[in-house]
Amino acid sequence: MKWTQVPPESVEPELFDLSEISVCMAAPYSGPDSLDMSRDDEWRLFVDVLTTCPVNGTPLPEATLYIFRIQGR
Repeated sequence: MKWTQVPPESVEPELFDLSEISVCMAAPYSGPDSLDMSRDDEWRLFVDVLTTCPVNGTPLPEATLYIFRIQGR
């Protein structure tokens, strides 16, 4: 799974029960193993179906499930 950094200001901290996001990473979902590899107490996870790339804002050819990993406070 290839994680790509997403600008923290483009994600709402409330989705993760945080007041501020310091690091945000995103990757397309690639099966159950992607969730197992993402478990870490320092990261909060969020999964969403997107039609726009979270990294560069371009339209995706089809709706894609993305996993977000967030660190913040």
